[in-house]
Amino acid sequence: MKTALDDLAAHGQSPWVDGIGLDDLRDGGLADLAEQGIRGLTTNPTLFREALNADEESRSRLAELLREKDDPKQAYLALAEADARHALAILDEFVPDPGPRDGWVSLEVDPRSAYDVRATVEEAYRLHRAVDHPRFLVKIPGTVQGLVAIEEATALGVRVNVTLLFSVYRHRQAAEAYLRGLRRLRDNGGDLTGMASVASFFVSRVDTAGDEALRAVGGDSALIGRLAVANAKVAYWTYKEVFCGTDWDELAAAGAAPQWCLWASTSTKDPSYHDTKYVESLIGPDTVTTMPRKTIEAFLDHGRVAATLDEGVDEADLVIDGFRAAGVDYDALTGHLEQAGIRDFCASFSEMLTEMTALRDEGLTRGDS
Repeated sequence: MKTALDDLAAHGQSPWVDGIGLDDLRDGGLADLAEQGIRGLTTNPTLFREALNADEESRSRLAELLREKDDPKQAYLALAEADARHALAILDEFVPDPGPRDGWVSLEVDPRSAYDVRATVEEAYRLHRAVDHPRFLVKIPGTVQGLVAIEEATALGVRVNVTLLFSVYRHRQAAEAYLRGLRRLRDNGGDLTGMASVASFFVSRVDTAGDEALRAVGGDSALIGRLAVANAKVAYWTYKEVFCGTDWDELAAAGAAPQWCLWASTSTKDPSYHDTKYVESLIGPDTVTTMPRKTIEAFLDHGRVAATLDEGVDEADLVIDGFRAAGVDYDALTGHLEQAGIRDFCASFSEMLTEMTALRDEGLTRGDS
Protein backbone atom coordinates (compact mmCIF):
# COMPACT_ATOMS: atom_id res chain seq x y z
CA MET A 1 0.00 0.00 0.00
CA LYS A 2 1.30 3.46 -0.93
CA THR A 3 2.26 5.78 1.90
CA ALA A 4 2.73 9.53 2.26
CA LEU A 5 6.47 8.90 1.86
CA ASP A 6 5.80 7.24 -1.49
CA ASP A 7 3.81 10.33 -2.44
CA LEU A 8 6.87 12.47 -1.69
CA ALA A 9 8.88 10.32 -4.08
CA ALA A 10 6.20 10.83 -6.72
CA HIS A 11 6.84 14.58 -6.38
CA GLY A 12 10.55 14.06 -7.04
CA GLN A 13 11.65 14.27 -3.40
CA SER A 14 13.56 11.43 -1.74
CA PRO A 15 12.72 10.90 1.96
CA TRP A 16 15.63 9.79 4.16
CA VAL A 17 15.77 8.87 7.82
CA ASP A 18 17.92 11.17 9.93
CA GLY A 19 19.73 8.86 12.31
CA ILE A 20 18.79 5.31 13.14
CA GLY A 21 19.56 2.96 16.01
CA LEU A 22 22.42 0.68 15.09
CA ASP A 23 20.34 -2.26 16.24
CA ASP A 24 17.84 -1.41 13.49
CA LEU A 25 20.44 -2.42 10.91
CA ARG A 26 20.46 -5.92 12.36
CA ASP A 27 16.81 -6.26 13.38
CA GLY A 28 15.17 -5.09 10.18
CA GLY A 29 14.25 -1.56 11.23
CA LEU A 30 15.82 0.10 8.21
CA ALA A 31 14.28 -2.48 5.89
CA ASP A 32 10.87 -1.79 7.45
CA LEU A 33 11.34 1.93 6.92
CA ALA A 34 12.34 1.32 3.30
CA GLU A 35 9.17 -0.67 2.76
CA GLN A 36 7.23 2.34 4.09
CA GLY A 37 8.96 4.65 1.64
CA ILE A 38 12.25 5.75 3.25
CA ARG A 39 14.98 5.82 0.60
CA GLY A 40 18.21 6.91 2.31
CA LEU A 41 20.04 7.44 5.60
CA THR A 42 22.10 10.19 7.13
CA THR A 43 23.55 10.62 10.59
CA ASN A 44 25.85 12.84 12.64
CA PRO A 45 28.11 12.40 15.69
CA THR A 46 25.33 13.30 18.13
CA LEU A 47 22.94 10.74 16.66
CA PHE A 48 25.65 8.10 16.45
CA ARG A 49 26.56 8.61 20.11
CA GLU A 50 22.92 8.39 21.20
CA ALA A 51 22.44 5.19 19.21
CA LEU A 52 25.61 3.68 20.60
CA ASN A 53 24.57 4.40 24.18
CA ALA A 54 21.16 2.84 23.59
CA ASP A 55 22.45 -0.37 22.02
CA GLU A 56 24.25 -2.87 24.23
CA GLU A 57 25.20 -5.15 21.34
CA SER A 58 26.94 -2.29 19.54
CA ARG A 59 28.84 -1.51 22.74
CA SER A 60 29.93 -5.14 22.87
CA ARG A 61 31.11 -4.95 19.27
CA LEU A 62 32.94 -1.76 20.08
CA ALA A 63 34.61 -3.32 23.10
CA GLU A 64 35.94 -6.10 20.85
CA LEU A 65 37.24 -3.54 18.34
CA LEU A 66 38.93 -1.61 21.14
CA ARG A 67 40.79 -4.74 22.16
CA GLU A 68 42.02 -5.06 18.58
CA LYS A 69 42.74 -1.42 17.73
CA ASP A 70 43.24 0.30 21.10
CA ASP A 71 42.75 3.77 19.51
CA PRO A 72 39.12 4.78 20.23
CA LYS A 73 38.74 6.81 17.05
CA GLN A 74 39.96 3.98 14.85
CA ALA A 75 37.57 1.61 16.59
CA TYR A 76 34.71 4.06 16.03
CA LEU A 77 35.59 4.39 12.34
CA ALA A 78 35.73 0.62 11.90
CA LEU A 79 32.26 0.30 13.45
CA ALA A 80 30.79 3.28 11.56
CA GLU A 81 32.19 2.15 8.20
CA ALA A 82 30.89 -1.39 8.67
CA ASP A 83 27.44 -0.09 9.58
CA ALA A 84 27.47 2.27 6.58
CA ARG A 85 28.19 -0.66 4.26
CA HIS A 86 25.45 -2.68 5.96
CA ALA A 87 22.93 0.15 5.56
CA LEU A 88 23.84 0.56 1.89
CA ALA A 89 23.29 -3.16 1.32
CA ILE A 90 19.87 -2.95 2.97
CA LEU A 91 18.84 0.03 0.85
CA ASP A 92 20.16 -1.69 -2.28
CA GLU A 93 17.87 -4.61 -1.51
CA PHE A 94 14.73 -2.91 -0.20
CA VAL A 95 14.38 0.40 -2.08
CA PRO A 96 12.31 -0.37 -5.18
CA ASP A 97 13.24 1.24 -8.51
CA PRO A 98 15.73 3.69 -6.96
CA GLY A 99 15.98 7.13 -8.51
CA PRO A 100 19.13 9.27 -8.53
CA ARG A 101 18.55 10.54 -4.97
CA ASP A 102 17.63 7.14 -3.51
CA GLY A 103 19.76 4.56 -1.73
CA TRP A 104 22.35 6.95 -0.30
CA VAL A 105 24.08 6.78 3.09
CA SER A 106 26.35 9.46 4.52
CA LEU A 107 28.96 9.47 7.27
CA GLU A 108 30.65 12.53 8.75
CA VAL A 109 34.33 13.37 8.93
CA ASP A 110 35.69 14.21 12.36
CA PRO A 111 33.93 17.54 13.12
CA ARG A 112 36.94 18.66 15.14
CA SER A 113 38.67 19.18 11.78
CA ALA A 114 35.98 21.56 10.50
CA TYR A 115 38.53 24.38 10.23
CA ASP A 116 41.42 22.21 8.98
CA VAL A 117 41.35 21.70 5.20
CA ARG A 118 44.08 19.09 4.97
CA ALA A 119 42.79 16.90 7.80
CA THR A 120 39.25 17.06 6.42
CA VAL A 121 40.25 16.11 2.88
CA GLU A 122 42.49 13.26 4.06
CA GLU A 123 39.75 11.76 6.22
CA ALA A 124 37.08 12.28 3.55
CA TYR A 125 39.16 10.40 0.99
CA ARG A 126 39.95 7.63 3.44
CA LEU A 127 36.25 7.16 4.31
CA HIS A 128 35.36 7.21 0.61
CA ARG A 129 37.87 4.43 -0.09
CA ALA A 130 36.98 2.42 3.02
CA VAL A 131 33.22 2.23 2.37
CA ASP A 132 33.69 1.97 -1.41
CA HIS A 133 30.11 2.26 -2.64
CA PRO A 134 28.71 4.41 -5.49
CA ARG A 135 26.00 5.86 -3.22
CA PHE A 136 28.10 6.72 -0.21
CA LEU A 137 28.49 10.38 0.77
CA VAL A 138 31.08 11.89 3.07
CA LYS A 139 29.71 14.73 5.18
CA ILE A 140 31.89 17.86 5.32
CA PRO A 141 30.80 20.94 7.32
CA GLY A 142 30.18 24.02 5.17
CA THR A 143 32.64 26.31 6.96
CA VAL A 144 34.89 28.69 5.03
CA GLN A 145 37.65 26.09 5.29
CA GLY A 146 35.11 23.40 4.47
CA LEU A 147 34.42 25.06 1.12
CA VAL A 148 38.05 24.48 0.13
CA ALA A 149 37.85 20.90 1.40
CA ILE A 150 34.65 20.28 -0.61
CA GLU A 151 36.39 21.36 -3.81
CA GLU A 152 39.51 19.31 -3.04
CA ALA A 153 37.56 16.19 -2.08
CA THR A 154 35.32 16.44 -5.15
CA ALA A 155 38.40 16.79 -7.36
CA LEU A 156 39.57 13.46 -5.88
CA GLY A 157 36.28 11.77 -6.80
CA VAL A 158 34.72 11.89 -3.31
CA ARG A 159 30.95 12.36 -3.21
CA VAL A 160 30.22 15.02 -0.60
CA ASN A 161 27.28 15.86 1.64
CA VAL A 162 27.85 19.49 2.63
CA THR A 163 26.41 19.76 6.13
CA LEU A 164 25.54 22.58 8.54
CA LEU A 165 24.39 25.06 5.89
CA PHE A 166 22.21 27.86 7.22
CA SER A 167 22.66 30.90 4.94
CA VAL A 168 21.71 31.20 1.29
CA TYR A 169 25.06 32.84 0.59
CA ARG A 170 27.06 29.96 2.07
CA HIS A 171 24.83 27.51 0.21
CA ARG A 172 25.73 29.18 -3.09
CA GLN A 173 29.41 29.03 -2.16
CA ALA A 174 29.08 25.29 -1.48
CA ALA A 175 27.47 24.74 -4.89
CA GLU A 176 30.24 26.67 -6.61
CA ALA A 177 32.92 24.70 -4.71
CA TYR A 178 31.34 21.47 -5.96
CA LEU A 179 31.39 22.77 -9.54
CA ARG A 180 35.05 23.74 -9.29
CA GLY A 181 35.88 20.30 -7.95
CA LEU A 182 34.00 18.61 -10.81
CA ARG A 183 35.87 20.67 -13.39
CA ARG A 184 39.22 19.77 -11.83
CA LEU A 185 38.29 16.10 -11.74
CA ARG A 186 37.32 16.21 -15.41
CA ASP A 187 40.37 18.23 -16.47
CA ASN A 188 42.66 15.75 -14.68
CA GLY A 189 41.18 12.88 -16.65
CA GLY A 190 38.81 11.67 -13.92
CA ASP A 191 35.45 10.05 -14.54
CA LEU A 192 32.41 12.17 -13.63
CA THR A 193 30.02 9.26 -14.02
CA GLY A 194 28.10 8.89 -10.78
CA MET A 195 29.51 12.02 -9.16
CA ALA A 196 26.86 13.69 -7.01
CA SER A 197 26.50 15.85 -3.93
CA VAL A 198 23.88 17.14 -1.54
CA ALA A 199 23.73 20.44 0.31
CA SER A 200 22.26 19.84 3.78
CA PHE A 201 20.34 23.04 4.43
CA PHE A 202 19.13 23.18 8.04
CA VAL A 203 15.57 24.33 8.59
CA SER A 204 13.91 24.30 12.03
CA ARG A 205 17.00 25.58 13.85
CA VAL A 206 16.72 28.76 11.76
CA ASP A 207 13.20 29.43 13.09
CA THR A 208 14.28 28.74 16.66
CA ALA A 209 17.03 31.35 16.45
CA GLY A 210 15.15 33.71 14.14
CA ASP A 211 12.00 33.84 16.28
CA GLU A 212 14.06 34.54 19.40
CA ALA A 213 15.98 37.32 17.65
CA LEU A 214 12.84 38.88 16.21
CA ARG A 215 11.10 38.96 19.57
CA ALA A 216 14.20 40.49 21.16
CA VAL A 217 14.08 43.48 18.78
CA GLY A 218 10.29 43.80 18.90
CA GLY A 219 9.87 42.95 15.21
CA ASP A 220 6.66 42.26 13.31
CA SER A 221 4.99 39.24 14.92
CA ALA A 222 3.60 38.27 11.52
CA LEU A 223 7.13 37.11 10.62
CA ILE A 224 7.33 34.63 13.50
CA GLY A 225 7.82 31.07 12.26
CA ARG A 226 8.44 32.07 8.66
CA LEU A 227 12.20 32.58 8.28
CA ALA A 228 13.24 28.93 8.02
CA VAL A 229 10.92 27.98 5.16
CA ALA A 230 11.59 31.25 3.32
CA ASN A 231 15.34 30.68 3.71
CA ALA A 232 15.09 27.17 2.26
CA LYS A 233 12.94 28.30 -0.68
CA VAL A 234 15.52 30.91 -1.65
CA ALA A 235 18.23 28.23 -1.40
CA TYR A 236 16.23 26.05 -3.79
CA TRP A 237 16.19 28.86 -6.34
CA THR A 238 19.94 29.17 -5.92
CA TYR A 239 20.16 25.48 -6.85
CA LYS A 240 18.11 26.15 -9.97
CA GLU A 241 20.28 29.11 -10.95
CA VAL A 242 23.63 27.43 -10.42
CA PHE A 243 22.92 24.06 -12.03
CA CYS A 244 21.86 25.23 -15.45
CA GLY A 245 23.45 26.69 -18.56
CA THR A 246 26.17 25.57 -20.95
CA ASP A 247 28.92 24.99 -18.39
CA TRP A 248 26.72 22.78 -16.24
CA ASP A 249 25.32 20.94 -19.26
CA GLU A 250 28.86 19.89 -20.19
CA LEU A 251 29.49 18.46 -16.72
CA ALA A 252 26.11 16.72 -16.71
CA ALA A 253 26.80 15.23 -20.15
CA ALA A 254 30.02 13.78 -18.70
CA GLY A 255 27.98 11.96 -16.05
CA ALA A 256 27.81 14.34 -13.06
CA ALA A 257 24.65 14.93 -11.05
CA PRO A 258 23.90 18.33 -9.48
CA GLN A 259 24.27 19.16 -5.82
CA TRP A 260 20.73 18.53 -4.66
CA CYS A 261 19.17 20.45 -1.78
CA LEU A 262 18.68 18.28 1.29
CA TRP A 263 16.35 19.63 3.98
CA ALA A 264 17.86 18.82 7.38
CA SER A 265 16.63 19.59 10.90
CA THR A 266 13.01 19.01 9.89
CA SER A 267 11.69 18.10 13.34
CA THR A 268 9.58 20.85 14.89
CA LYS A 269 11.31 22.46 17.86
CA ASP A 270 8.47 24.84 18.82
CA PRO A 271 5.50 22.81 20.11
CA SER A 272 3.11 25.49 18.84
CA TYR A 273 4.05 24.62 15.24
CA HIS A 274 2.54 21.71 13.35
CA ASP A 275 4.69 18.61 13.77
CA THR A 276 5.16 18.13 10.00
CA LYS A 277 5.53 21.84 9.14
CA TYR A 278 9.07 21.59 7.81
CA VAL A 279 8.33 18.60 5.61
CA GLU A 280 5.03 19.77 4.14
CA SER A 281 6.31 23.28 3.34
CA LEU A 282 9.32 22.15 1.27
CA ILE A 283 8.06 19.49 -1.14
CA GLY A 284 9.45 19.71 -4.65
CA PRO A 285 11.46 17.94 -7.35
CA ASP A 286 15.19 17.18 -7.27
CA THR A 287 15.40 17.39 -3.48
CA VAL A 288 15.90 15.23 -0.41
CA THR A 289 14.19 15.58 2.96
CA THR A 290 15.61 13.94 6.08
CA MET A 291 13.40 13.17 9.07
CA PRO A 292 14.00 11.65 12.50
CA ARG A 293 11.84 8.68 13.41
CA LYS A 294 9.28 10.75 15.32
CA THR A 295 8.69 13.06 12.34
CA ILE A 296 8.48 10.08 9.96
CA GLU A 297 5.79 8.53 12.13
CA ALA A 298 3.85 11.81 12.23
CA PHE A 299 4.12 12.27 8.48
CA LEU A 300 2.99 8.73 7.77
CA ASP A 301 0.02 9.30 10.06
CA HIS A 302 -1.22 12.70 8.90
CA GLY A 303 1.26 14.26 6.47
CA ARG A 304 -0.15 16.27 3.59
CA VAL A 305 1.63 16.05 0.25
CA ALA A 306 1.48 18.86 -2.31
CA ALA A 307 4.00 20.72 -4.45
CA THR A 308 4.89 23.57 -2.09
CA LEU A 309 8.56 24.35 -2.72
CA ASP A 310 8.00 26.63 -5.72
CA GLU A 311 5.16 28.53 -4.04
CA GLY A 312 5.71 32.04 -2.71
CA VAL A 313 9.38 32.44 -3.65
CA ASP A 314 9.03 36.21 -4.15
CA GLU A 315 7.40 36.39 -0.74
CA ALA A 316 10.29 34.38 0.71
CA ASP A 317 12.73 37.14 -0.23
CA LEU A 318 10.45 39.65 1.46
CA VAL A 319 10.42 37.59 4.67
CA ILE A 320 14.22 37.63 4.86
CA ASP A 321 14.22 41.36 4.07
CA GLY A 322 11.62 41.84 6.81
CA PHE A 323 13.92 40.28 9.41
CA ARG A 324 16.76 42.53 8.30
CA ALA A 325 14.51 45.61 8.36
CA ALA A 326 13.47 44.74 11.91
CA GLY A 327 17.10 44.83 12.99
CA VAL A 328 17.91 41.10 12.92
CA ASP A 329 21.40 40.58 11.48
CA TYR A 330 20.81 37.65 9.12
CA ASP A 331 24.51 37.01 8.51
CA ALA A 332 25.33 37.05 12.23
CA LEU A 333 22.34 34.80 12.96
CA THR A 334 23.27 32.14 10.40
CA GLY A 335 26.96 32.41 11.28
CA HIS A 336 26.13 31.77 14.93
CA LEU A 337 24.05 28.72 13.96
CA GLU A 338 26.97 27.30 11.96
CA GLN A 339 29.39 27.78 14.84
CA ALA A 340 26.92 26.32 17.35
CA GLY A 341 26.30 23.30 15.11
CA ILE A 342 29.99 22.55 14.81
CA ARG A 343 30.49 23.09 18.53
CA ASP A 344 27.68 20.64 19.34
CA PHE A 345 28.99 18.00 16.91
CA CYS A 346 32.54 18.39 18.26
CA ALA A 347 31.29 18.02 21.82
CA SER A 348 29.34 14.86 20.96
CA PHE A 349 32.31 13.41 19.08
CA SER A 350 34.72 14.14 21.92
CA GLU A 351 32.31 12.78 24.54
CA MET A 352 31.85 9.63 22.48
CA LEU A 353 35.63 9.10 22.30
CA THR A 354 35.89 9.71 26.06
CA GLU A 355 33.23 7.06 26.70
CA MET A 356 35.00 4.69 24.35
CA THR A 357 38.27 5.24 26.17
CA ALA A 358 36.53 4.37 29.44
CA LEU A 359 35.06 1.26 27.79
CA ARG A 360 38.53 0.24 26.59
CA ASP A 361 40.08 0.83 30.01
CA GLU A 362 37.29 -1.13 31.66
CA GLY A 363 37.99 -4.05 29.35
CA LEU A 364 41.70 -3.85 30.10
CA THR A 365 40.96 -3.86 33.84
CA ARG A 366 38.76 -6.93 33.48
CA GLY A 367 41.44 -8.62 31.43
CA ASP A 368 44.04 -8.00 34.15
CA SER A 369 41.89 -9.32 36.98
